[in-house]
Amino acid sequence: MKDYMPAEGAKGRGGKGSKRKAKKDPNAPKRPLNAFFWFCKDQRMIDEIVKAETGLNVGDAEELGWRWADIDEKLRKVYEDEASEDRRRYEVEMAAYKKELAAPAKNGAAAEDQDLL
Repeated sequence: MKDYMPAEGAKGRGGKGSKRKAKKDPNAPKRPLNAFFWFCKDQRMIDEIVKAETGLNVGDAEELGWRWADIDEKLRKVYEDEASEDRRRYEVEMAAYKKELAAPAKNGAAAEDQDLL
C-alpha cells in the first residue's frame, strides 16, 4: 500500500478530481419550502398539541408521508398555494440579494477608475 498511486483523474481525498463544497453565504435568502414541507410543518404543530395532551408521539417522517398521500385535493391545493407564495417570496428576495451583490462590485470598479485619474 505504501507504493500505491491512484489512477490518473481518480477522485478521492485531495486528488485532482476532488471538489470542495462552496461556502454558503449567510446573508442569502432561505430557499422556499415545497407543499409537502408546509404540510409537515402544520402536522408537527398539531402533533405537538396531541403529544402535550395525551402523551402520545405520533409524528414521524414515514407517517407524515402516508398522511400526505391520503389528503384530499382541496387541502393539498392549500399547501400548494402556500408553496407557490413562498416561491414568489424567494424570487423577490433573491433578486434583491443579487442586486445588492452587484452594486458593491460596480461601486468598487468606479472607485478604482477615479483613483487612476
